[in-house]
Amino acid sequence: MMGRWLLSVFLVGISLVSFGASAPSAFAGAKKNEPGKENLCRLPEISTPTQKGLPNVVILAVDTLRADRLSLYGHDRETSPNLDRLGRDSLVFDRAIAPAPWTTPSFAGVFTGRHPGELGIGFDPLPLPEEIPTLAEELSSRGYATAGIVSHFFIGTKYKFNRGFGFWDQRYAGGHATVSSDGVSGLASDCLDVLVETDRPFFLFAHFFDPHYDYLEHQSFPFSEGYEGELHSGGDNFEELRSMAKTGQLTAQDREYLFDLYDSEVAFTDSRIGLLIDKLRDAGVYDDTLIIFVADHGEMFGERNDRWIGHTQFLFDELIRIPLVVKLPHAEGQPPRIGRIEKTVSLVDLMPSTLKLIDPSYSASRSVFPDSKGNLSDLPVFSQTRRWRDLDAMYEGPWKLVYDRKTHRPLLYNLETDPGERRNVAQDHPKRLAKMREELDLWKKALGVGASKVSGQVAPTLTGEEMEKLRSLGYIR
Repeated sequence: MMGRWLLSVFLVGISLVSFGASAPSAFAGAKKNEPGKENLCRLPEISTPTQKGLPNVVILAVDTLRADRLSLYGHDRETSPNLDRLGRDSLVFDRAIAPAPWTTPSFAGVFTGRHPGELGIGFDPLPLPEEIPTLAEELSSRGYATAGIVSHFFIGTKYKFNRGFGFWDQRYAGGHATVSSDGVSGLASDCLDVLVETDRPFFLFAHFFDPHYDYLEHQSFPFSEGYEGELHSGGDNFEELRSMAKTGQLTAQDREYLFDLYDSEVAFTDSRIGLLIDKLRDAGVYDDTLIIFVADHGEMFGERNDRWIGHTQFLFDELIRIPLVVKLPHAEGQPPRIGRIEKTVSLVDLMPSTLKLIDPSYSASRSVFPDSKGNLSDLPVFSQTRRWRDLDAMYEGPWKLVYDRKTHRPLLYNLETDPGERRNVAQDHPKRLAKMREELDLWKKALGVGASKVSGQVAPTLTGEEMEKLRSLGYIR
């Protein structure tokens, strides 16, 4: 069983070098009008009128990124120095919750401001409903130049995430064995060159994938020194790793080694994101830009009794509590709005919050951005998963309820006294449980009403190659 997991770090290093040689030039060398370098970003002509003075919008998104593995969120290893630096200019949200613990429904929430249940997304990833406008479409209708670069086809053209983007590219959606952050960063840099020259407000979405399985150690971030176990960077069978964890074959040292590899992926991705942030500064648009850094979900490493490795089917905080950093546009003469936000917020509120910031007439019932007095609503926050399970979660103040609709088992946690979600206190707080169950049921019913208003979504036909990518990533059993 271990045999297929043995792959030397030397071979991983070779693969990284060969990737860099064959991929389009990375950000570090991608300067405007550099001789011999072709700009790969092509925008169509834009005729939509726009208003002067609107802020640019940049969303830097990372797949499968746990908040607690970032030094920005207290990790004792320096994995995110560039995000740490961005955080000093920004609002840093300590309790940002993803609408789902896997890619398509979570980013669907970011793009549409709707929960996956309202979009008809359950077990299978489905295209975004045509009836519901996306953030890119809303910004494009206001005269924004738009560009998107993604590295996972679960948020690609087959799922209609490209709607509203003038330029869209998913060439780096290569699956578990691909190191894609260099390519994403380089192409996003090309797009920034073009977007800045349009003399229009712009929206750039850049999606990074490398922290997702396969966990690779990068030569510039060698965090696993001293490990003497049997696992090695570059395993090629996720289901085998899950089986090893489930049957108790992974030692504590093995699990720590997996965390070391994951941290190396995180630090590598942070370094490439840092280059894009520097690009915004060098282009003179950093102050005028709304920068949102976000992840879609986290990852489990067999820490709990179920010994699950991966994501998709649980609603513990290691999967749905994700990093969220928001650098608001800085108005001249006004102090920057910075600091830590402790209240729980939902990623589905990012879209209406962004549109309300740009267009005060836009109707938004809730926002993740504090008002001018620093106030933020205390409305409940929800999450759900329908992949292999049927779970709903609700956050209200310090309380978190996870309800299993198949077994009818409630899990109630007081995150103030039990942040690790280890003690189910449902029997100790029957009134609290009953109140939250009622609110959770009303929310689920409202999602059903919303879903009834969109056309029936059909899962797209996938090629054999795409199916194999999903199998290698653990999405297909």
